[in-house]
Amino acid sequence: MRREHFSGDLTREIITEIIEQKAKVYTPQWRFDQNHPDLGTALALVYASMQYDTEKSFEKLPEKLRTEFFNMLGAEMKPASPAKGYSVFGLVNDEAEGTELPKGTALTADVLDNSGEAVPVETMEDVFVTPSRIQTVFESYNKKDYIGRLYEREEAEGDGDGDGAGRFRVFTMEEENLQCHQLLLGHSSVFSITRGGELELRFYEKKGVPLDNSFMDLLDDRENVIFEYSTAEGFRKFAGQERKEDCISFIKAASQKPWTEEEILGQSQYWLRITVKDGRKLKDLSFREVLASAKAGFLEPDSIYAAGLDGGKGPYFPFGEQFGIYDEVYFSSQEVLCKKGAEVTLSFWREYLKIPLGYTEPREINWKLIMPKSAVKVERDYDITIDRVIWEYFNGSGWVRLFPGREYENLFDGEGGTYKQKRTITFICPKDMSPSLVNGIEDYFIRARVVKVNNSFKTTGQYISPVLSETSFQYRYLDGGVRPEYFIEKNNMKERLIRSEECLGSLYGYDPIKLTEDEKPGLYLGFYKPLNRGPVKILAVTESKNRDRQPRLKWEYLKEGRFQEFHPVDETRNLGQTGLITFNGLLGMERSVLFGQDCYWIRIVDETEAMYSQPEENKPWIKAFYLNGTAVHTVRSGFQEFFTLDQPEGDVRFHLLNQSIYKAQVWVNETGRLSRTERDQLDSEKRLKIIYGEDGAETEVWVLWEEETESGKKERGYRLDHNQGVLEFKDENSRKQPAPGVLNGIQVDYSISAGQAGNFLQGHITGLELTAGFINKADNPLPLSGGWDRESGAAAMKRHGRQLKHRFQAVTPEDFEKLALASAGSISKAACFTGYGEQGERKPGHVTLVAVQKDFENSSLYFQSLRQTIMEFLKDKAPVNLIGGGRFHIVPPVFVEIQVSAQIIVEDFQQIFSCRRKVLERISEFLNPINGNFLEKGWQVGTLPDRNQIDMVLKNAEEVKEVRNLIITGCIRNGQETVEVNPEEMGQCPYVLPVSGAHRITVQAQ
Repeated sequence: MRREHFSGDLTREIITEIIEQKAKVYTPQWRFDQNHPDLGTALALVYASMQYDTEKSFEKLPEKLRTEFFNMLGAEMKPASPAKGYSVFGLVNDEAEGTELPKGTALTADVLDNSGEAVPVETMEDVFVTPSRIQTVFESYNKKDYIGRLYEREEAEGDGDGDGAGRFRVFTMEEENLQCHQLLLGHSSVFSITRGGELELRFYEKKGVPLDNSFMDLLDDRENVIFEYSTAEGFRKFAGQERKEDCISFIKAASQKPWTEEEILGQSQYWLRITVKDGRKLKDLSFREVLASAKAGFLEPDSIYAAGLDGGKGPYFPFGEQFGIYDEVYFSSQEVLCKKGAEVTLSFWREYLKIPLGYTEPREINWKLIMPKSAVKVERDYDITIDRVIWEYFNGSGWVRLFPGREYENLFDGEGGTYKQKRTITFICPKDMSPSLVNGIEDYFIRARVVKVNNSFKTTGQYISPVLSETSFQYRYLDGGVRPEYFIEKNNMKERLIRSEECLGSLYGYDPIKLTEDEKPGLYLGFYKPLNRGPVKILAVTESKNRDRQPRLKWEYLKEGRFQEFHPVDETRNLGQTGLITFNGLLGMERSVLFGQDCYWIRIVDETEAMYSQPEENKPWIKAFYLNGTAVHTVRSGFQEFFTLDQPEGDVRFHLLNQSIYKAQVWVNETGRLSRTERDQLDSEKRLKIIYGEDGAETEVWVLWEEETESGKKERGYRLDHNQGVLEFKDENSRKQPAPGVLNGIQVDYSISAGQAGNFLQGHITGLELTAGFINKADNPLPLSGGWDRESGAAAMKRHGRQLKHRFQAVTPEDFEKLALASAGSISKAACFTGYGEQGERKPGHVTLVAVQKDFENSSLYFQSLRQTIMEFLKDKAPVNLIGGGRFHIVPPVFVEIQVSAQIIVEDFQQIFSCRRKVLERISEFLNPINGNFLEKGWQVGTLPDRNQIDMVLKNAEEVKEVRNLIITGCIRNGQETVEVNPEEMGQCPYVLPVSGAHRITVQAQ
C-alpha cells in the first residue's frame, strides 16, 4: 500500500476504510464486514493496526535522525538557572548592634516550586547589616545658589513609604530652593521703635571709611535684598526705604505694627532682618563695622505720674496744685529712654496758675478810740514758687542726677512770666539707665524732684504752680549710631548666633553671605548613624532614559571637618541602572549639621557637570535607596556527597541525590600521587587543599578538578550533567583518573537551582532560616527575575542548529538575534535593526538589538545587567569596529499600552458580567507580546495590532453579539512619565511592542 494513497492525518480508521474500498474492486467475492468479521476481515484489521504503527514510526524517523545527529555533535540542554534579585535587611530597632551576614545565608520565601517545596533563596555576597538609615537627601549647587531637599524620612513615614529613600530625580536642581541668606541684626534698644520712626544703617570697610558704593547699591537692590523688622506676628517690611549718601534709611510708620522684642536662638532682641534672595550677587560683601541709628519725634510718654497721680494726656500739675519740697513728677518711655547713648529731648508747654495758699474769713477789727488805725498791722500776700528742681534717673541701684551740673534746675521757678511757653530739656541717655518700678509700673523713667521752694513757710499768699501740657519725647543718635549687639547668620540652611564684637573690627572683615562648598553639583545622603563597619551595601533602584553609561560621579564622606573621597564598587554605573553600591566601613565618619540636619554625610559629586548639563529626561530617577541590601538568588547550597571509585578502568558515573545542579566543585583525594611540580602548579591555581593531623603532619591532599565543556578537555576533568545530576569520569589516555579504591576519595560540593519558580514578585522573601544577630526583617523590594527551567530537547536542537549556521560569528541581523538568544535563557525573542540608533532614529552604520525578556513585566529594572550579559557574550563574536566604535546598541522594546474602549451588546442580562470578564481576558491574552496574537506566538518587534484585528478579537469572544463605539488609544511609559500617543504615532518607532493597558468595556443587553 503506497504512502501517496493517503491524504490528511493518518489513522487506523482511514487505513481500514481504504482496505474496504480496495477489497470491493480486487476481491468482490470477499465480504468485508467489521461488525461480523470473518478470518480475512480479522487479518485485515490486524494489518491496518500494524500499518498505522509503521507509518507513525516512519514519521518520527526524521526527528530521530535529527536528534541522533545533535547527540553525535555533543549537543546538551542548558541546565536550569536561578532567578536573581535583591533583599533588604533590618534590625529590631535603631539602637541594636550591627550584624555580619555572610554570603550563602539561607532565607525563607512563601513561594512554592513545582514539587511543592518552598523556593530556596540565598545571599550572594557578604553584607554588614548596619543600624543606620538614610534620614534625608539634599542636592546643592552654589553656581545656582541652590539647595533642594529631595527626601525626608519623617515625611516619607508619614506618607506610609518610609522603607526606602527615593522617588526623586537627581541633579535637576528643580525642587523648591531652600537656600536662604539672611543676616539678623539684634539690639536691645536701638531698634525699639513701637510707633513711628526712622532708622539708618551704615556699613564701613574700615573705621571711618564707608562701604564702596557698588555694594551699597547692591544692598539697596529691592528686588534681591529685603529689609524687615520683628513684630509679634512675624517680620514686616518697612513703610519706606531710601538710599542716602552713606547709609540706607528706613521709615517705620506709626500705623504699622510695633517693633517687638523676639527670642531667636535663645537670644531676646529687637531684630532687623536682611534677606538676600540671590546670594551670588553679594557673595563678596565684607565689612568691618556696621552702625545703626534711629530717630523719632513727638512721642508721648508712656506714663506721667505727677505728685503721685496720673498726669494723663491733658494739662496737669507736675507737682500738684500746692507743691512742697521733694514733690516729684515722673516721665516714662520704654522706646525713648532705653536708647542708651542717644540724645533725648523732653519737651512740653509750660504755664503757671496762681493757687491761693488758703481761704479765711476777713477779721473784724474792733476799733477803739484810743487806738489809731495806723497801729493795726495787716499781713501781706506772698508768691510761693519752686526755686530749684533736680532731674534724676534710675541706674539700677538708686536714683542719681541726670545732669552733672545745675542744668534745668530753675525750669519751674516762675520767672519769665506766666504765659504759655514751650520748654525743652536735652540730655544723653545714660549708659546705666535701668527700668524701675513706679506706681506699680516697671518702665524706664526720669523724674524732676523739687528740692527748694520759695516762701514755703508763709501763711498767706498763693502758689505759683506750673501747668504742663503737650508733653513729648524725641531722640536721635549722634556720631553714626551704635553697633548691633548680636548677629544671626543664616546660610545654607544653618543658623549661627554671633556676638558682634566677635566678627566686627577684625583684620579680614566679616562676610555675611556664604554660599555652599559645592562648586560642582552635589547630592548629599544624611545617615542616622556612622557607616564605620562594612561591607556596607546600598541598593539603588533607579531608572534612566540614557542607555549609555551616566557621567562619572565622585563619592565622598565627611571626616575631620572636610569631605574626603572614597571609591565604592558601583553596579549602578553612576546611578544609571538598578544595582548595589558597596564600600568598606568609612572610618572616622563624623557627625555634622548640614542644611539644618544633624547627620553623618556622604556626598556624590557630578565633578564634570555632565550629568547636570544633560537633558532632564536622561537624568537618573531614583525610585529608592535601600540601606542593607544585597544580591540574592534562588539557590540552595551546602550539599556535599562522597564517592568511592571501585573499577580501575573504563568510564565511571555517579548519580547525585539531587538534580538541577547550579554549581559544583569536585575534589579528588590524590594523596601520594602528586609530584613537586604538580603541587606547586596546583597551589598557584588555588586548586590544592591539604589536611594536617594533630601532630602537624600532612595526612591528605585534595585537588580541585575542572568541569569539561564543549570548549575542550581537561587534564583533570570530569563531565557533569547538571539536569540529571550525573557525574562522569571518562577513561581516556589524555586525562587523569581518580585513584581507584580510595574510600570516599571523591568529594562533590554543589548547589541546586529553583529555576523558573524563583521568578516571584516583591514581598515574598519573609525572613532568615536561622536567627542572626538582631536581624528581624528580610524582604525583597523588587521582583526576582531571570530564572528559567532546563532547556527542552527541541529548544536545545534548535539552538545548536543556529550555531551550525552562525558559527558564533555575528554577520547578518539574524546572527545577532540568534546569538543574543543563546547568551541568556531569560530572553524570549530578539530583533536586530540595521541603520537605526538606540532611540529608533535613522542612523547609518549603527546596529540596534532589541531584546525582549520572558518576564518583561517584572524584570525591567534588571535590563541593564542583561545588556551587559549580552554585550559580554557578543564582544568577541561581533565586528570589533561596531562594538568598539559605539555603534552597536542593545535596548529593550518600547512597550505601548494598548487601551481598548468599546460597548458590547449581548442577548441576555445574565451574560453581562461573564461576557465582560471574558472580553477582558481575551484582549489581555491577545495583546501579550510573548504568547499573544492569533497564533499565540506573540508579536514581532515593531508591529502593533490594528483596529480590524482588535475588532475581530472582540467579536469572536464568547457571548458577544455586537461591538459598538470601538476606540483604541495607547500610551508609552518613560520612567515616571506616561506619554499618550495616537494610533498614527504608535507605530512610528521600530522598537514597539504591544502590552495590555487599562480597558474600558461596557456590556449591555439588547
